[in-house]
Amino acid sequence: MKIIAKSKWLTIFLALALVLVLLPFGETGADQHEGEANFGFIPNSGEASVSKVDLVNFEEVARYYTAERNDPDASDWRTSRIAMDADGNAWVLNVGADGTDLQGSVVRIQADTEGLANTHEYPDPVLDFGDDDAVQVLDVGDIDEMPRAIAIDDDGYIWVGFYGSGRLVQYAYDPDVPELNNV
Repeated sequence: MKIIAKSKWLTIFLALALVLVLLPFGETGADQHEGEANFGFIPNSGEASVSKVDLVNFEEVARYYTAERNDPDASDWRTSRIAMDADGNAWVLNVGADGTDLQGSVVRIQADTEGLANTHEYPDPVLDFGDDDAVQVLDVGDIDEMPRAIAIDDDGYIWVGFYGSGRLVQYAYDPDVPELNNV
């Protein structure tokens, strides 16, 4: 009889503990992030652009171009891999060919555009390449190299792997210039 009474109290205790553990995941906990901005970046390879997407409302809120749109060979440029830094900035590989030479750059797209003159609401206006303050094109690699992989480590260093040479290069971002410097 004592064993049954003890297991009954143990079952009640475990049920209460389970309720207390799961309570934050209930309906009130699920709503706590509603309305907060949460963005992702998606490459649009065919047009050398990146879409900034509101992940709460599932809609595109901005589009950033990574190559000259009126370039006669604009189709030679593609956005590729994306890495995100701790501040939410997107680092995008922009790859292409100039004639027969492989080349590329790393494009930094600023996460917070609040301080800029234009907040880049999409679809109007979409700023031309070179006029968009949120986009910085940073040259990397040598001729006949093309950036193929990108990652950002916990210390904020940007790692770029190159197709053609097989090199892996560690860069530090200098916001004052702006440029990427070999480490």
